[in-house]
Amino acid sequence: MMGQSVPAIALSAAYLVTAALAVLNSGRRGGGLWRRIALLLALLALWRLMGTQGWLMQSLRGWSQSNALYEDRRLVQVPMLYLALGLLYLAGRRGGLSLRRPRATTAWVAAMGLVALAILRAISLHGTDALLYQPVGPLHLHHIIDIALCATILACALLARLRAADPYRRKPS
Repeated sequence: MMGQSVPAIALSAAYLVTAALAVLNSGRRGGGLWRRIALLLALLALWRLMGTQGWLMQSLRGWSQSNALYEDRRLVQVPMLYLALGLLYLAGRRGGLSLRRPRATTAWVAAMGLVALAILRAISLHGTDALLYQPVGPLHLHHIIDIALCATILACALLARLRAADPYRRKPS
């Protein structure tokens, strides 16, 4: 955790708080989806706090430079991006999405967005980085996207909790 930026620490804390709320939702209908969301958020928090992205990027950069492959890195980065996003799409499709559970489904889609964002940052294509690292006030665009997706998951989890606690909610027959 040493040397992590304030936004990385704050977003990791937000991920963990949101994961805890998702776990609280795991005991009800759609609970498996909330458990998967909680697990993804916990893994993303660890990914950030441990500096895994920076370590991975530096390791791959060093390896490609030592093997004289650095100049041709796009030949590897682009297929890896497509592969990773394709696997993410499949994970999203198999996530147990249902229109009967709109809050859990929306939260799952937002969680997949967080994973996609982490993949985009890790693969580090120049054009994508130029966009993601655009300053927006004291933050970068990727921080804003991160905050919006995490807030979406948090709002869905809170709404699911409130709906479950509503004493006037009509029980399905």
